[in-house]
Amino acid sequence: MKIYKLIFVYIILSVGCNSEQLQTYEMGYSNCKKIFEDNGGTGLFPQPNCLEGFNLPTFNAISTLNDSINTKKLKGKPTVINLWFVGCPPCEAEVPGLNQLANKYYDKVNFIAIGRNSDKYLSEFLENNEWTFKHINDPNEEIIRNSFNHVWGFPTTFIADKNGKIVKAFSGGKTDSTAVQSIINEIEPTLKAMIN
Repeated sequence: MKIYKLIFVYIILSVGCNSEQLQTYEMGYSNCKKIFEDNGGTGLFPQPNCLEGFNLPTFNAISTLNDSINTKKLKGKPTVINLWFVGCPPCEAEVPGLNQLANKYYDKVNFIAIGRNSDKYLSEFLENNEWTFKHINDPNEEIIRNSFNHVWGFPTTFIADKNGKIVKAFSGGKTDSTAVQSIINEIEPTLKAMIN
């Protein structure tokens, strides 16, 4: 009888401990595809908030400062990941707001930008525009397309908790004078809730 109780406890603990790990990004993306198909498979793909509750995708990269960045190294702090490119008006318009957030929470949050431009375009942009995020250049879109299965347009922003679970995901942005405050309003309440 004792052995059965031990087996039962082991099964309960195993399922309970692994339940977070089972919420992979791939499962989240399948969730998004199901929503799309349930709506007849026509029109626009659902917004990226269909990924909320699932883990960030696994990726490995080298930043423009030669830092190694991967999903495992991001754990322990909340993370903001912004997918963008040079020449995207809303991407560029929100950079000052993203800087304000990065400067305010630099020691408590990982801030990562993944761009799809060539090294030359990214270098030129960063020489003329301050952006305090860690930058990953992905000109062949290996991370953007293969890890994130990106179909949402640019910019797309993911906010993950310290365990790598996506708590907020959204796409698009403003191009006018409201862009800076708009991106701050979109991100900061979520960060504050995770940090406090």
